[in-house]
Amino acid sequence: MNRITALILGAFLAVATSLPAKAAETYAFDVAGAHVYAGFQISHLGFSTMHGRFDKLDGSIQYDAANPSASKVNVVIQTASVNTHHAQRDGHLKSPDFFNAGEFPEITFVSTKVTPGADGLAKVTGDLTMLGVTKSVTLDAKLINVGPHPFNKKPIAAWSARGTIKRSDFGIKYGLPVIGDEVTLLLDIEANKQ
Repeated sequence: MNRITALILGAFLAVATSLPAKAAETYAFDVAGAHVYAGFQISHLGFSTMHGRFDKLDGSIQYDAANPSASKVNVVIQTASVNTHHAQRDGHLKSPDFFNAGEFPEITFVSTKVTPGADGLAKVTGDLTMLGVTKSVTLDAKLINVGPHPFNKKPIAAWSARGTIKRSDFGIKYGLPVIGDEVTLLLDIEANKQ
């Protein structure tokens, strides 16, 4: 390597190493656009699967495309928004027998670790807090898409996540074992870049 080449290479490396690394980008849940879904499934008496959802939730995702393991997720669900399309059952679910919405108005999930896989898949481990009890839960997540919105061209991203918990781990024991203990969690999110 001659002296001129060495000087050019040295100058290039000096500039390259002085550039800041691209930071994670923040995406806020598209609550206003009603493009968020938090749901659950549970066995009902061993005969059918009961489906429910929470109508009010919010959150954000710090997505680091260059280093997905540095990404973070934060979800806040309003417990009293539980909705199974049956008013009497919803009232019971809000009671101390189940979610105790009066005393514990929020269910939260805060990620502690993201383990990327292939094709946009990842294991997202975090602290799930419900009824004042916090347990580590791992969700199977998938990045659906990142890019400009087809109508307004603003950057958006979408994720889907699934996981399983035992409600008894959080102190919800009403109706066991005829009402299932194992609950499937479902989270589908569109989020807007901030």
